[in-house]
Amino acid sequence: MKLRTLIFLFWMIIFLQCDGKIQPYAENICVKSHTILVQQIILVNNSPVFNQIPVVICDLHEWRIVENDTVYKIKELEEIGPLE
Repeated sequence: MKLRTLIFLFWMIIFLQCDGKIQPYAENICVKSHTILVQQIILVNNSPVFNQIPVVICDLHEWRIVENDTVYKIKELEEIGPLE
């Protein structure tokens, strides 16, 4: 079992590297965000104190390919119908 694990790890290291460069990977990147204020209530000396905390919310995520410090946008797949 240990030998299989070692072979698998060795194979993955070889597979993920090509000429010393890491293969590209996909990353989910936020491309449209906005900030809202969320109200926080804390007790100070048994009296409520209201704080407003800015929170960033993402409206649109986009999958992108990252390769060698270059980012490539992944286009959405077009629906072409059922296979014949």
